[in-house]
Amino acid sequence: MQGSNTSEYRADFPDGRYAIGNEVDHFSFSFGARRPVVEDKSAQQEEATLYAADGQPIGTITVRVIHHVNFTDENGNLEPDPGELTSSVHRIRIRCR
Repeated sequence: MQGSNTSEYRADFPDGRYAIGNEVDHFSFSFGARRPVVEDKSAQQEEATLYAADGQPIGTITVRVIHHVNFTDENGNLEPDPGELTSSVHRIRIRCR
C-alpha cells in the first residue's frame, strides 16, 4: 500500500517568533503473509517560513527525512512487544536560510 499525507502548520516560539509551513509525507506499507510483518518506509519533505515577532519574514526552514519502521510479531499476539519494533532514520537534512 502506498500513499501520502499533506499538512499545514504553525509553530509558535517563546520569544514571539513563529513558523508557518507545510509537510508532505510519502509512505509505503508492506505486510508479510506467513507471519505478521509490517514495514513502513517514509520520505518526509517539509518547508516553512520563519517570522519575527513583528510578522516580518526572517528565513526559511527545509527538512528532508527518510526513515523505516519495522514490526515483526514474533509471538503472533498482534501487539508490539519488546524487541519486535525497530525504527531507523536513514537520512536527515535540515537547511535554514
